[in-house]
Amino acid sequence: MKYLWIVVLAAVPLVAACSWQADARQARADARREAAQARVEARRSVEEARRSMEDARREVRQNMSGLREDLQRQRLEWSRQMRESRLEWARETRAAREEVRRSADEVRRSLRDSLRDSMREFGRSFQ
Repeated sequence: MKYLWIVVLAAVPLVAACSWQADARQARADARREAAQARVEARRSVEEARRSMEDARREVRQNMSGLREDLQRQRLEWSRQMRESRLEWARETRAAREEVRRSADEVRRSLRDSLRDSMREFGRSFQ
């Protein structure tokens, strides 16, 4: 019996050591699993952040594209208005020039007729 106690007493620390090592292994395994899970969650967070950044960039590009198109439309509209304004100004200038030409022709005609009448009267006065 005495020898049995020696074996038991010698085995108890070994069993305790094995139990302690098993607990340590289990804790290490749990820590590894948690670390792996944390890495996976971190990757997901990074991917989600990247997707959010890409979405924001895409939205900014679309907004800039829309603004560019609006600006181009406004420029085209302004150019069209300027062209119409120049054409209208040219029409009015031509009309005014034609009016001045007609008035000048009328004044010339009137002056010519007046001179002709004056010359006739002058010529009659000598007869």
